[in-house]
Amino acid sequence: MIQTLHGSCAPGTCAVRDNMHRARKRVFVDLLKWDVPVVAGAFERDEFDTDDAIYLVSAADDSTHLGSFRFLPTDRPHLLGKLFRDLCDGPVPSGPHILEITRGCLSPDLRAAARLRLRNELISAAVDYALENDVSAFTCVADSSWLTQILSLGWDCQLLGMPKLVGGVATGALRIRIEPGTIGLLQQAGTYISPGLRGSATPPLAA
Repeated sequence: MIQTLHGSCAPGTCAVRDNMHRARKRVFVDLLKWDVPVVAGAFERDEFDTDDAIYLVSAADDSTHLGSFRFLPTDRPHLLGKLFRDLCDGPVPSGPHILEITRGCLSPDLRAAARLRLRNELISAAVDYALENDVSAFTCVADSSWLTQILSLGWDCQLLGMPKLVGGVATGALRIRIEPGTIGLLQQAGTYISPGLRGSATPPLAA
């Protein structure tokens, strides 16, 4: 099930959030070797995990983390505006109707088919959230592996500048336009999964 959680909270107060932060530590710190903060040796939490953050989290009934995204309002401090401004050839898109998608995290325990479906479920839920909350665009910073996926999903998106090396990895910034026709574009590309079908065919974690 995909949940929308508003705001961060201290470790130990919400199992779904705790497991999301544990998963982020496992993926971004242990596997990808990012130099990002770790709290209590277990939770990847940065300066943007505040009361303003919004989380889309797919979790099992026992609160096991399957996948998640974080939204950051762009009229407040956010990654692209504060840390990666040089990835944009022009001004950083920002405002009350633009959200930044960050910390896309999928469980490495899922098989490839399950990861692909879960990615599409989270993308679909993100678009639904945007349309329901008067969000006209997403921005994001993505390394080469995510960048290729995001550009191929079927929606209207554009690079904000030529990708640059960040930590030795090609990294770019994107703006993704969100409008009523976005769902149709994602459906044509085979990306969009309707709300009633989300979570209905996600295979179990790999043995």
